[in-house]
Amino acid sequence: MKRTVIVMMMICFAGIGLRVQAQSTAVDCDALILPRYNNDSTVLEMLVPEKYEWLCTYAHNALYLTNTAPRDAAVHNISELRCYATNQKLPDNYVVDLNSFSVYAYNFSDFFYQHNGREVYFRVGNEGNQYLVARAPSEALKMADDAVAAGNGIGGGHATEQR
Repeated sequence: MKRTVIVMMMICFAGIGLRVQAQSTAVDCDALILPRYNNDSTVLEMLVPEKYEWLCTYAHNALYLTNTAPRDAAVHNISELRCYATNQKLPDNYVVDLNSFSVYAYNFSDFFYQHNGREVYFRVGNEGNQYLVARAPSEALKMADDAVAAGNGIGGGHATEQR
């Protein structure tokens, strides 16, 4: 139980207050998927490889960074996001690493509901990118389905080989 709490805290607060000079180039599928299952790593062993691949692909495609936002975009501060595991909010200058920052860990669904399922922009502390964008769920689902169907999924379809 303590280990689970520690893992949840590490996932939610990794990099808080730190400026990351270079993001990792490797996608950490476990970090992207685990928050969906309350950070219970035993669930990963039970996932069929195709499900693992799809969840990782979805989580990786659900968010992106950009330096511009359309004039009519729904824009919020990153500090409005709340971690499900700890109920803590992120700091205003939070630096997002897309290879380990999970859409499943935070209350993005509240913002989709508030903005009728449209993509939502969050001001972040990333150098060179002012906004984290949460894609509209329908768009992220389609992207994941298309990528996996085309053989371009993330996670390779083999859950045990990724750890």
